[in-house]
Amino acid sequence: MDGADIDTDDVTVGELLRKVGDDLLYEYDFGDGWSHTVTLSAIHCNAPPEVWCLDGKRACPPEDCGGPMGYERLLGILAKPKHPEHHDMHEWLEPEYPDGFYSEAFDLDFVNEQLADGLEGVRADFESIDEEDLDLGTRLSVFKPAENAA
Repeated sequence: MDGADIDTDDVTVGELLRKVGDDLLYEYDFGDGWSHTVTLSAIHCNAPPEVWCLDGKRACPPEDCGGPMGYERLLGILAKPKHPEHHDMHEWLEPEYPDGFYSEAFDLDFVNEQLADGLEGVRADFESIDEEDLDLGTRLSVFKPAENAA
């Protein structure tokens, strides 16, 4: 499966990341081209699933800002108070960022809290499974989000 596009409805993360060091490229928004590398850094069998962000930089870009190129354009406009679109961009950002948009901010604790919140349903499902009935592939695949996840 190296280098292939894979329909995520047909596989689990556990089928793609089989051993420590395996990674995959995850495209968040096909229209905008946000790509993320996900690397399997450890396998802990017989433990509830956990996901951590180990490092990062910069704030999460605003939704629908036009992908990486649009985000860079936005940052350029915000950095120039005399730019003709400067005021408009601040008005566009204000509802989502009422205290201001700080592009260089990165809060590792906040990111990991968000990841933990997203796994609550998965952990509950995992804890209800008889661990002796699981093989390694199943243990890794419990990462797959629950059907009712938003």
